Amino acid sequence: LEPTLQNKENQAYLKEMKDLLPYLKKESDERFDLMKKHGAKVNSPEFASTEDGKKFVEMTNHGRETFIRLVTLSATLSKSIQSHESSVLKNTHTIGLVVALLVLLITNLSFWFVSSHIKKSIQIATQECEYIGATKDLSHGIKMQGNDEITSIMGTVNTLLAQLHGVIDDAKQVAIENAAVAEELSSTSLQIGKRTEDA
Repeated sequence: LEPTLQNKENQAYLKEMKDLLPYLKKESDERFDLMKKHGAKVNSPEFASTEDGKKFVEMTNHGRETFIRLVTLSATLSKSIQSHESSVLKNTHTIGLVVALLVLLITNLSFWFVSSHIKKSIQIATQECEYIGATKDLSHGIKMQGNDEITSIMGTVNTLLAQLHGVIDDAKQVAIENAAVAEELSSTSLQIGKRTEDA
């Protein structure tokens, strides 16, 4: 029991009990020796008036007081241990609540930070896409900040927009070249028609 007691007061109670036990045993042994020596006479009034009788009564009274003191110390120690352990449990409960609240606070702050970052990324992506839709400017890349999934998706959209812009530019160039060829063919056709009429 002694190694488990952390409270100094409880250790003092236990030490006092341990110190009383040898005296109680010694007095009990001496009383039993007198009882063996005198037998049933120890209960007689004549024995009480003898030297051994007086010693026997004194040891009995002192033994009773020592035993009562041991019982009292034992009850006090038990209550003190219970009180100490109850306060330790209460402190542990309080510390557990504080730690739980801190974990909850940190979790909520982390969730708020991540969700606000994602929300901001989505808002920026939405604004950039609306601008591209309104201006029809496929050369305008979506500007993103951070390094999250939304940024990765918008990087892919930027690549797609650049490829579409290139394809549309190529189609325009081909259309311009086709228009030039068509104009040359038309003028050549007019010249042939004019020569045919003149001939």
